[in-house]
Amino acid sequence: MSYWLGATPPSGGRQCDQTLDGVRVFVSSTDTWRLGRMRGQGPNLYTFDRLCDTSGLVMNSTSSQTVTLPALPRYTNGFLVEAYLEIYTVSATAPATTISYNYTNQDGTAKSASLALGTNWTTPVRRTIPLPLAAGDLGFRNISSIQLDATAATAGNFGIVLARRLALMTTPAGLLTSNEINAFRGGLPQVLPNACLWFLNISSSTSATGTMLELMFIKQ
Repeated sequence: MSYWLGATPPSGGRQCDQTLDGVRVFVSSTDTWRLGRMRGQGPNLYTFDRLCDTSGLVMNSTSSQTVTLPALPRYTNGFLVEAYLEIYTVSATAPATTISYNYTNQDGTAKSASLALGTNWTTPVRRTIPLPLAAGDLGFRNISSIQLDATAATAGNFGIVLARRLALMTTPAGLLTSNEINAFRGGLPQVLPNACLWFLNISSSTSATGTMLELMFIKQ
């Protein structure tokens, strides 16, 4: 589940920076920081630098859909950049489908991959699904198109997010227990100038859970 708090991205795509309403932090547009500690309570928590995003893709078409994303503003070679499908408007009924997509990898090579999605993958709002790379690839520079092989009941609205993972804090069995990633465990990942911090949780439980998160930054 995505903790993106801002408005739905534009269908024409945008670069993400610290001015957007992801999570309000003090990371500046000029300074470089390190993530010194990540402490919280809740499901497994990921911290990302959200790089660019787009919306306007529909769930009720099996035609190829163009994905409009700008160039990466940070981590521009795409190395270790991940791609996610993010739901903005749900379609309450959707059969299982396979999403196929064309992308550019970290070497600038055009590739394609696919992912099987289960029934009702189109709900709830802010559901976020990781898109795998083809074997041997190490990151996304861009995604140019996607195609579904089965349609949902209504168009809905979903998009694509490209992001670089900074940290992962795991909680055993998705339970509500405290956990912490300190400087030694986390490796002091760099937070680049103008970073747009974004958070995801992944829980092994289908029950609703609360999340609390505290981050400590160290100026480099």
